[in-house]
Amino acid sequence: MKDEVWKMAKWNLSWEEMRAGKNNAQGVCQFSGETGAVLDIPFGDISQTITLEETGSYAASLEPPRYDYLFGQTQDGLNVVLGDVQSMGVERTFPGNSRERLSAGVVYCSHHEFDPAALIDSADLEIEGLREWVGICPSQEIDHVAALIECQDTSDSLLLYQSGRCSIELQYGIERIKRNANGIYMPCFARIHISFGDAVALDGLWSHELSRARSFLAFCFGFFPDINDLCIYLRGDVRPVNVYLASFLGEKKNVNHRNVPIPFSIARDYLPEMFDCWMKMEGDEVQASNMLTSLLGHWDMPFDMLLFAATSMFESLARVNSEDLYDRETLESYVEPMLAAADNSIRDRARGLLSLLSRPSYGMLLDHAYEESGRWGKELIPDWKRFRKEQIKLRNEGAHALSDEREYEMMTDHYYAQIVLAYVIEMKRLNAPDAILEAFESSSFMNVARRTLKENYSLHV
Repeated sequence: MKDEVWKMAKWNLSWEEMRAGKNNAQGVCQFSGETGAVLDIPFGDISQTITLEETGSYAASLEPPRYDYLFGQTQDGLNVVLGDVQSMGVERTFPGNSRERLSAGVVYCSHHEFDPAALIDSADLEIEGLREWVGICPSQEIDHVAALIECQDTSDSLLLYQSGRCSIELQYGIERIKRNANGIYMPCFARIHISFGDAVALDGLWSHELSRARSFLAFCFGFFPDINDLCIYLRGDVRPVNVYLASFLGEKKNVNHRNVPIPFSIARDYLPEMFDCWMKMEGDEVQASNMLTSLLGHWDMPFDMLLFAATSMFESLARVNSEDLYDRETLESYVEPMLAAADNSIRDRARGLLSLLSRPSYGMLLDHAYEESGRWGKELIPDWKRFRKEQIKLRNEGAHALSDEREYEMMTDHYYAQIVLAYVIEMKRLNAPDAILEAFESSSFMNVARRTLKENYSLHV
């Protein structure tokens, strides 16, 4: 989310206490999309004053004071609430004066007073790149002093998902024509609207519906997008409340939105089924899809660690739907003779290790994933036998595999190969038609890496 700074505000533990004016503190709140919010009270404090009033004394503690909420009203009339607040300490700046800084995990902001603990009926989510992906842009033709603005089909919506818990809808279009000092203009919008049957807490919205919607759009875009805006509607209240939460930041880069892995123009009619499958993922597949889309973001870490993350992601994805090699009775018939011969001191340990024999090996999982990728995987990596051998070696040796420049090139190839193969497998599991897979193949997404892979793992090398 974008950084934000609010004007000087008065702060207290509730709206009522703030209006009463007793023990109000004056401070400025700043929000960072990466680290969260900090409230700076330069002349005064909240924690020490409240403790003194309640107990008659104040002593520094190893455990800093915490508050569920702090309520504030800015000089320009905005009502701001900080949630999950922790004091960063009270210090003496000069005799008779104190200063306190407090951190907060979430900021709520609105033009009206509200209860931040109230459950959420619905939410609107604006995601970086969504408007461009949908293709919302007004056409404008200037002729001397006259402007002809074509504005057809000004708004549209697409129901992406519906369950007993919620419905998720993609809304996009062009709003009513407006005019300002620079002339006339048409605001465009594209947002994800989430409506709940039974109201939910912010944590539930953030960790499930919002997180999964964001990861699905990242999968479509080919990059991990920032959250531009989150607006919630509390139970029984139609007035909006803006929410600011720190989150994993996307990578700032120029993106050709017309050449993304999954173009909206081709995928529109298939998106509801694909998104439904995405939301219904479970276990390893949820973990793998989240890891895949997070790898599309910016990570400041050694490349061998990135390869490890991609390998873990691909292994989790390959393990989905894999079957045990033996049923319980067959496995026991193989294991029991070995356990009978084992010393009593290691028998329980041996039983646990031998039970792993029923699971497919890493090499088997790779073969299963390659077969699942179909002709797209075969075109990407023609010499699968050689790739498989090197991938197993890289997985087993980890960071120790980086011994020379050739090893680094191989690590790079295998990092991108696992991401591209995962894309193909996920699209097939989402029931994407061949038209979407062909659009993915012809897109510019990781096209340099894909071309290098085909060359380095050609059957003629």
